[in-house]
Amino acid sequence: MRSKFTKLVVGAIAAAGVAISGAAHAQKVNWSMATPWGGGKPYEDAKSFAAMVKDLTEGRVNITTFPAGTLGKALKVTDSVKSGVAQVGHNWMGYDWGIDTGLFNANYMKR
Repeated sequence: MRSKFTKLVVGAIAAAGVAISGAAHAQKVNWSMATPWGGGKPYEDAKSFAAMVKDLTEGRVNITTFPAGTLGKALKVTDSVKSGVAQVGHNWMGYDWGIDTGLFNANYMKR
């Protein structure tokens, strides 16, 4: 499980790097991260992820983390990202269970 999470984080950071490197010049990007967490360990993890992205992109990508309910309803983080209110979401996939079937493919469920 930890290995899958690590791959996901590295993939997200790589995607951010590719998005930034495609620009003709190194410009800074400021993104907002919606979370369903009001505090505690999950919220601290989200802030740590934002700090890691900033460090790995040498400050070109700055993610501001917002607690639950700030950028939208606490359990509707995916909707906040889809609507463009936030560019990044830190969420538990169970909050979207059954809402977007594209997120959960049948082969994954058979494991």
